[in-house]
Amino acid sequence: MGDSMSFVTPDWHAAMQDVSAEIDQRFGERLRIVPAHTVPNQSPTYYPAEAIEILGVFRWPTKDVNLRMEEMKVVSRDPTATFSRTNLPWAIKRGDQITRCCDGSMFEVTAVRPDGVSRIECDLLQLGIPHQ
Repeated sequence: MGDSMSFVTPDWHAAMQDVSAEIDQRFGERLRIVPAHTVPNQSPTYYPAEAIEILGVFRWPTKDVNLRMEEMKVVSRDPTATFSRTNLPWAIKRGDQITRCCDGSMFEVTAVRPDGVSRIECDLLQLGIPHQ
């Protein structure tokens, strides 16, 4: 096997954390995360005093959406943010608020899932008027 990384190597998870850190360095931007407490049928309660700023990768890919049996097509965007698991001081959860430091656009986390290796991915819903 030589020096190549193997999936059975005990240091595999550590190596994947290094990859995740490299992703943040190359593609990341400063994101502010404000934790929230959510209760069904009520607005979230935010805790701005506990907010953190960390590097994360924000994506806003476009997709085509068909309306009324393909008679009309519209373009939609599904914003997401990913974070290195080791950089998060708490588990991000639905209702938390994420702000892009570069332009101030704010989003609410609607779903959270691990990528299966080293990152946490969050689906986002934009709050307020779109900046892009």
